[in-house]
Amino acid sequence: MPIVRTPPTSSFRAVYYLLACLFLMVPLGCGGSDDTPSSTTSPSPSPTVTPTPAGKAVFMNFQWAARTRNIGVDASRVSSALSAVVRFYPNDGQNTAPIEVRLNRDPAQPQSYSDRIETGTNTNGILIYRIEASLYSGANQSGAVVGTTSFLTTVDTATGEMNNSIAVNSVVRGVTLAVPPVGVGRTVDVVVTATDAAGKAVPVTPGSISLAVRSGQDKIAVINGVSTEPFRVQGLNAGSATLTATIDDIAGDAAVTVIP
Repeated sequence: MPIVRTPPTSSFRAVYYLLACLFLMVPLGCGGSDDTPSSTTSPSPSPTVTPTPAGKAVFMNFQWAARTRNIGVDASRVSSALSAVVRFYPNDGQNTAPIEVRLNRDPAQPQSYSDRIETGTNTNGILIYRIEASLYSGANQSGAVVGTTSFLTTVDTATGEMNNSIAVNSVVRGVTLAVPPVGVGRTVDVVVTATDAAGKAVPVTPGSISLAVRSGQDKIAVINGVSTEPFRVQGLNAGSATLTATIDDIAGDAAVTVIP
């Protein structure tokens, strides 16, 4: 029996196209929305800023000596000084005002000790200084200047301490005595002068000089051997004697005539 193919009706064709469209929408999203999540861009991290480490306080050690001036290379060991003024010139003093520090020796410490002098700056700043210092015979920067120094120094960045080398301008190298003849039973003044290597007089603190009879103890006697100047000696018996004056480790002699 022959097969008769009937052409598809219009309603069949409509159903066919509808199914085809639904089939294509599954993989291709035909006519639908895209549910794929959108990608986001993360912001770039800010660069890490390394903080500058805190600098060390810049300082210098000032050494007060135990009664000796016979060092020759260290102005801070001028023992007759009771006070000082130290000036720090940043960058060798090039158009910069100095940092000034005033200090007094502690009268309760007769032995050597050290004072720490701080500049108020730190190692993150200036690392080269010119130092000028004056040492005074009296407290509070009074009396005579008994020592001066000037030097250039750098700063140790690890510790903040100044690598200071010191040049001295006034160091006692000699002692002279002036003693007039003295009569038996009478007293006379003794003038003692300290001098530097050039013979220039160097003022010293009262009490820095000691006076003693070296020979002829039966001829003269010292009235005030370690006291405020002027010194005095008294004639005991006619004849000759020798006086010795000592300023720290430096000594000088003088002959004394005792007249009847």
